[in-house]
Amino acid sequence: MLKYLFISFLLLFLVQNANAVHIAAGELSYLYQGAGSSPNTAKYLITMRLFRECNAPANSAPLNEENVTVGIYDKATATYITSIKLAQQFAGNPPTIQNTQGINPCLTGNPVACYQVGTYSSTIELPINTGGYTLSWVRYSRAVVQNVAGSSVGATFTAEIPGTQQLPVGTNSSPVFTISDTTIVCKNTGFTFNYSASDPDGDSLAYKFAPAYDGTPGNYTVSTNPDPDPSLIPTLQPVLVN
Repeated sequence: MLKYLFISFLLLFLVQNANAVHIAAGELSYLYQGAGSSPNTAKYLITMRLFRECNAPANSAPLNEENVTVGIYDKATATYITSIKLAQQFAGNPPTIQNTQGINPCLTGNPVACYQVGTYSSTIELPINTGGYTLSWVRYSRAVVQNVAGSSVGATFTAEIPGTQQLPVGTNSSPVFTISDTTIVCKNTGFTFNYSASDPDGDSLAYKFAPAYDGTPGNYTVSTNPDPDPSLIPTLQPVLVN
C-alpha cells in the first residue's frame, strides 16, 4: 500500500514571538496493536509528538501541561465518533533535539536550533468499518510563522486509518519520521537533512508537500483554552499565506 507523508509541518520557517512561544510542530501517528476485545474491532496505539523551543519565555505553556485529546471521526462522513486523551510519556523535562554545531560553513557564531520533544500516547479499540477514521488534534496557537496571514494561527494535526473499502484485507500502521536533529538553512546555499521515516508494515513511502491546517476559531482570544476538547466537526481549514 503506497503511503504519502505530509511534511509541511516540518518545513515551516519559525520565528520566535517576544511574548510567548507555543507549539512549533507536531506529528500524529498510530500503530496497529492487534484485534480488539470485541468482535470486528481493532486496537491502535495513538501517539502525538510535539515540538517546542527549548529556551521559551517563562510565560509559555510547558509541554507537561498540554491537553492532548484526539478526536476520532468517521472518515467518509466526518461524523464525530469518540475521543481519547493521550497520556504523557516523559517525566520531568522532555528530551531535546539540537542542530549539530559547526557543520554548516555559512553560519557564524554557532547559532542554536533546539527543540523539546514531548510524546503522548494511549491505546483505543475501534470497530472495523468501511470508510475508516480521521484522527485529529487541534491547538489554538502555534509559534509565529513568517508569510502566514494573521498573528493568531493555530494548528490541526491529522492521521487517517483506512477502512475496508481502501484496505480490504490486512492491517495498517502509519509511518513515523526518524527525527534526531534540526537544521539552520542559509539563503542561496545547499543543505542536507534526514527526512527518512520508518513503517512497521514495510510499505512503500512517497513524500509530497501539503497545506498546513489552521486550528484557530474565529472567536479566539488569548484567554481561550489553547487545548480544547475535540469538536463535533473536524477542523480542516488550510492556513492562509500572504
